[in-house]
Amino acid sequence: MKKETLPNNTTLYEVEQNGFMAGRNSRFEHLNEDYVLPYIVFSLCTNGSSRALYDMQEVVQQKNDLGFLMPGHLVRELECSDDFTYTWFIISPKMINEVLSEEDISRFGRMPMCRLTDEQTNRLMAVVDQLMYISSLSEEKMPQCHSMLKSELTVGYELLLHFREVQDPEWNKSTKDLLYSRFCDLVVENYTKSRNVNFYAKQLGYDARYFSKLFRTMSNGISPLEWIEQYVATQAKFVITANPKQSIKETAFQLGFPSTANFCRYFKRVTGITPEEYRKMNF
Repeated sequence: MKKETLPNNTTLYEVEQNGFMAGRNSRFEHLNEDYVLPYIVFSLCTNGSSRALYDMQEVVQQKNDLGFLMPGHLVRELECSDDFTYTWFIISPKMINEVLSEEDISRFGRMPMCRLTDEQTNRLMAVVDQLMYISSLSEEKMPQCHSMLKSELTVGYELLLHFREVQDPEWNKSTKDLLYSRFCDLVVENYTKSRNVNFYAKQLGYDARYFSKLFRTMSNGISPLEWIEQYVATQAKFVITANPKQSIKETAFQLGFPSTANFCRYFKRVTGITPEEYRKMNF
């Protein structure tokens, strides 16, 4: 089954309808392209290796590594080996919110990669097989399939939590990881309201200048302002691509800019081209 890096409308519709979708034996189709998705995405490497940026931090995925992509966060797939294959499963926010609390969900976003043993991988794949089968059933054939999906997702979550704590008892305790993750979460939640470092530093309880220095130590030299700008530009590209008939003025308003001119200047400063030029390049 071929998987597009950015799901097409059919895939999006299926995720929204069923709450869950999965596929196997896929390789990256589009490299070096920033994107965001409104879903929780898990990817389990079954062979080979890959390298990607998650929230602008490099992660390497090898066999039995389980990766986590949280809704609205940045991903850029950099490269993969010729023999790289992986199993992926996408869960809609609506479905996940029926199963887990916000704290449950955020715990996985604090570290985007977890290495499993062969036995743990096999047990997780058994859950995925069940999820794929249940999601293929219609309500007419199986009236309780939605409840069954929720139950199986709960089983999968508890297994993942157990596996992760067994593999790395300290995974949920790193102060720097928590701070970096919290900053990323805040930008995802508030980027249409504020693109100012002072706002986010204050939310985290830091002076803006000190936070900027601290952030660079966690992000391989990237400043929090550069992170915010890259994120906003990626979201802008997503909106433009997803809404080809929407005017630039409407896009600017959707992203929280005070005017079209302000948005166009911001977009060009970060990307080197105007929003209109970007749209023409993609349609």
